[in-house]
Amino acid sequence: MQLFPHEGVDNYFREVDGRALDREACNRIATQYEDGDAILLTHIRPDYDAAFLEALHWPADAILKKLKGAPLPEVHDAVLRGKIPQINPDAPRNSPHDQYQRLLTQVFNGDTGKLAYFIQQIASVNAFLENLGRTIFPKYKILKRSITWRMSDTINENLHIDVYNEDLPDHHLRFFVNLDTTWRIWHTSHRLDWLVRNHMHRLPADFLATATPGRICHRLNFDVFGGFEQAGREGMPKHIAFFGPGEVWLVDSRKVSHQIFFGRRAVSTELQVDVKTMLDPAKHYLNVVSDLRLAA
Repeated sequence: MQLFPHEGVDNYFREVDGRALDREACNRIATQYEDGDAILLTHIRPDYDAAFLEALHWPADAILKKLKGAPLPEVHDAVLRGKIPQINPDAPRNSPHDQYQRLLTQVFNGDTGKLAYFIQQIASVNAFLENLGRTIFPKYKILKRSITWRMSDTINENLHIDVYNEDLPDHHLRFFVNLDTTWRIWHTSHRLDWLVRNHMHRLPADFLATATPGRICHRLNFDVFGGFEQAGREGMPKHIAFFGPGEVWLVDSRKVSHQIFFGRRAVSTELQVDVKTMLDPAKHYLNVVSDLRLAA
């Protein structure tokens, strides 16, 4: 990683040697993650074929923009065992089977061998990330697995935190890997606690009287950073992080504002975690907002 920090934003980036993940190191990483730090794991890489992935031509298909990589190997295995057909016109839109069919026809032009090799890449990287999660966060109880492969270009995304107009009760575990042969460029800015402390007063009193923490997060996200219309023009101080090929990092995207400035091939996890199994459940994003709201 090459980091160009901005003095107007807390520097929450950390680097940890991924070859030395003993109990003490893992506990430190888990604590930093729950604090809202961004942690780069150095000297470790998943095993994947970067040249093969780079050579793939990815169509402008919204359904293939984000592949749910966890189910795809299972679908492929079911196809090989004759449990489901390769092509099924009745497969629900955007289902794992629909994505599988689109990959076969739109990306691999019917070449089942290349598709099988791509599925091997998915299975290998996913297993690496799941093992990493178990190693660093052994006490986390995973409620739902979600691993997303993004193989198309992402340019000048809007600055945001991953909050929605609802209260999401789970904690989540987010690893990221740059699968490209060039840099993946992120901009990051203020964290969630800064947003609440510095901008909650801007929200209408009648809204604050009834709004849940999740709705407050959502309102602040757009009121402070704007939406896609303001991408790159929101006027916030930002760190600039260049993540190299194969690099692995983790950050709670509900707590750190971020935007992908440029990226092509990447994978990310969003593993839903039982809040009670966090090292400190008080650091769950909804609890952070509730505590700061009471203190205001």
